[in-house]
Amino acid sequence: MRRFIIFFLIGICLWSPVCRCETVENTYIWAPQGEVCYFEKDGLIGLMKTNGEVLIEPRFTNAKPFYFNIAVVEENGLLGAITDKGEVLIEPVHQWDALYFMGTAINKTMHHETLIYEKERKFGFVTLDGVINEELWDDISPFVGGTAIVKRNNQYNLIDTQGRILCQEWYSKINFDYDQLSSSLLAQDAQGKYGALGPAGEVLISFEWDYIRKADDCYIVGKDEKKGILNSKGELRAALEWDDISSFYVKSGDPLMARKDGKWGFIDLDGNQVIPFLWDNVYAFSQGVAKVETDNLSGFINKEGEYVIPLQKMVTDDYFDSDETVCFTDINDINQWGYMDRNGNILCKVNYQHYMGEPIKQEGLSVVIKGKKDGYMDIYGNMVFPFQWELADGFSNGLAFVGDGEAWAVINNKGEYVTDYIWAMPGCFEQYDEMLLSKVCMRTDTGFVEGYIDQNGQPICGVKLPVW
Repeated sequence: MRRFIIFFLIGICLWSPVCRCETVENTYIWAPQGEVCYFEKDGLIGLMKTNGEVLIEPRFTNAKPFYFNIAVVEENGLLGAITDKGEVLIEPVHQWDALYFMGTAINKTMHHETLIYEKERKFGFVTLDGVINEELWDDISPFVGGTAIVKRNNQYNLIDTQGRILCQEWYSKINFDYDQLSSSLLAQDAQGKYGALGPAGEVLISFEWDYIRKADDCYIVGKDEKKGILNSKGELRAALEWDDISSFYVKSGDPLMARKDGKWGFIDLDGNQVIPFLWDNVYAFSQGVAKVETDNLSGFINKEGEYVIPLQKMVTDDYFDSDETVCFTDINDINQWGYMDRNGNILCKVNYQHYMGEPIKQEGLSVVIKGKKDGYMDIYGNMVFPFQWELADGFSNGLAFVGDGEAWAVINNKGEYVTDYIWAMPGCFEQYDEMLLSKVCMRTDTGFVEGYIDQNGQPICGVKLPVW
């Protein structure tokens, strides 16, 4: 399905039985989540408490995992939804092609405010209290703060959870930046001019600009090949005098990259020069230093514009990692590479192979290859975990996925196995709503099952672990 949004979709799936329920004769139960689980009897699925109390008698032919206390169910090809209290939220009488949760992660918090249904390649939504909106759209985004972006006839607008259109006019583009959806959205009108909208559809920045990009609580704008900066009210904060202004990868509070008369330097949000315009190219600050380039030489400066690593012929990554190291490649031997610190001191130089254009290094450990085996090396070139895996992925929050050539397992930063080799592909552990979770995928006889596991390898929703 064609989607223009970031979403999390858990497909309808059945798990094979894992234990027999002693309280309900001739049944199987599976997918315990909290105090409830599904059970099957005579080919139909019901819902029960884990203590054996039946909440919904068997009637469904298929069921999804519970997600935010709601699960999608199917009855003879018709879709509906139930709650983990045993209430039928949406009667399974709808001839929809699909019904699913759709949400997005903002600042490590999962946002799920509606269910989405699909019918003949059009999309509508259902509120979490079961109210069905009959309006269909060519596409729809997740709701965040009660607002969603919709598409119709290649034009875009905003709607609320009652389905009301919020903008007075339709736009040729609306920027799907969900981190900004609760405050402002960048958009392009039918005349090709850019501006910004508020979450209620109001115009925050007038549509008169050839270019617009958010930077902290300001906007970088462009007109007639010059760029400047507006404040949140749309008032000019820095004059349109710069050939270019870039906020790519710039962290909040750090200076912006700017170009004038063919040279790059740094300015603040008021357009004041922070670091002189001396270089052919510059990069955003990371760990307090920024890479600069001129005349085929590279170096790193601090926020006072002083060189911490002088200009020289070298090949390095563009940004320092959180451990204050940067990867470099020997200019005389491209097979030799390693890490240096912020003072230019070389910490290690090795000739191990690595994936892609640069090593996968996370949490101080790099995935390196010797022969046909993967292992993990620290920033000083020491092998922390020897070459033993067919495949290895980077660490995230102390956990990593490793592969045996057929499936993936999870290890911790002590090299101990958290799960066996049961996953179809690697995931990434991230903090969501005070839980450390990774999305995972498991092969079954009927296809793939997706869901989430916690840092102990235990299923949160969507998958179950076999006994191992």
